[in-house]
Amino acid sequence: GAPSTRRRSMSGGGRKHRAKHLVTSCAELHEPQAGERIGQILDNRGSSVYEVGFGGEADPVLAKLPNKFSKVVWIKKGDYVILEKEHGTEGAREEDPQNPGLKVKCLIRHRLFPDNVKHLKKAGLWPAAFTADPPAHGTGSGQASGAVQE
Repeated sequence: GAPSTRRRSMSGGGRKHRAKHLVTSCAELHEPQAGERIGQILDNRGSSVYEVGFGGEADPVLAKLPNKFSKVVWIKKGDYVILEKEHGTEGAREEDPQNPGLKVKCLIRHRLFPDNVKHLKKAGLWPAAFTADPPAHGTGSGQASGAVQE
């Protein structure tokens, strides 16, 4: 017979495996290890680069979501993440797409889901700089919602 004109591509071969690993990883309760800290996503800078804050304890930094997770994990403003400080590895020389000259200083290792946040609070590992409860709709001033209007 004639040779098949269909070509098999290997480019997406590992994506399902990574997604499966990630789903099981999300079920685990992660805790920050040595050299890691908890941060909150302040802004998406594009190209898998995010601005991450530490509740006022330190200046915000730029963090990168590793390429292997860019189409598997979705991170939005207000999410909590565990960051690992860069040590000259992947992404260390990348710049902020919006502000050339600002360097990526951390890698995002884990996105923290609500169950993980509860676990960290119970274990006493939740940073005091963050409010007692994660904000449901962005960041608020902490005052009651029934403001008086005149």
